Amino acid sequence: MSHTATINIDVKDPQVVRKTAERLGYEVTEGECQMYDGTRATGIQVRLPGWRYPVVVDTEASWEETLSDGTTVTRKGRVYSDNYNGSWGDQKFMDEFTQIYGVEKASQEASMAGYTCSEAIVLHPETGAEEIELTINMPGSDLGGDNGGLNLGGGGLTVE
Repeated sequence: MSHTATINIDVKDPQVVRKTAERLGYEVTEGECQMYDGTRATGIQVRLPGWRYPVVVDTEASWEETLSDGTTVTRKGRVYSDNYNGSWGDQKFMDEFTQIYGVEKASQEASMAGYTCSEAIVLHPETGAEEIELTINMPGSDLGGDNGGLNLGGGGLTVE
């Protein structure tokens, strides 16, 4: 029996940011960048294909957010990007970067917990679109199935 998880992604792990960029073949540098609107962003810069400005990941930035239930939480990691609604870069490259970051982060966390995982490209049963299916083998877990596998498929992964 498989279990599908949808995961919201906070891009904040510098090691995984670099690994994701390397996997996708994107150039990575570090430093400060001034965006079109004058915002100065410092951190890991990832050059997405055709984008005028790099995506800058500041893994040290933190801020407080109030949730719908009134709870205040501290968030860490901020991503700066500007593609001028697609005029300065195709959003699909940012979406791909975020998706692969989620896969890489989930794989890293599984490995640190002593689990194994495998990745496959599958077709969505309704749309036929290619999606990444990440299966994490969790022996001895009570998630069901023959080997305790957790299937994080359906194109949606959320990893903090």
